[in-house]
Amino acid sequence: VEKTGKKVLSLIVDTKGTTPRDGYDLGDMTVNPEKITITGSESRIEQVDRAVAEIDVTGISKDTDVAAVLKLYDADGNEITNSQISNNLGEDGITVHVEVLQIKTVPVVFSTSGTPAKGYQVTGITSEPESVQICGRSENLSDVRQIDVPASVINIDNADTTIEKNVDITPYLPD
Repeated sequence: VEKTGKKVLSLIVDTKGTTPRDGYDLGDMTVNPEKITITGSESRIEQVDRAVAEIDVTGISKDTDVAAVLKLYDADGNEITNSQISNNLGEDGITVHVEVLQIKTVPVVFSTSGTPAKGYQVTGITSEPESVQICGRSENLSDVRQIDVPASVINIDNADTTIEKNVDITPYLPD
């Protein structure tokens, strides 16, 4: 005989290695309900560190609601399986709304500003990588042809050698 305990936990979504259809990526995931209450023997309840809503997103290519399986884990990441722990999910269980985003590969285009040192000229601009994958709603991606990095980012004033520069392109991505 042991005292009964109760614990309220926020649900975390986990896709457990499953992936959407090629050309798509996962966006926001909203779990319903957001929290669960578990009850059981006090010693078992105290072992529970987190509650996970595990879903399978294999092959999905559009926003959808997916039924989830509840998994309970201890602080070491070990799954707790105990029929003596109950929850308040009822018949509805857990549902996760999954936003699916389209992936598109676009080139990154650089320009330069300034003038090289006397007797030197720009022979070319190369980037590594030459293109990047972006993801978003298909209606937002349809107009994106390339990522333009403004000339002000790479100034070649008085340059007399090859210039290498790391550029964070995040500010130049479209909304």
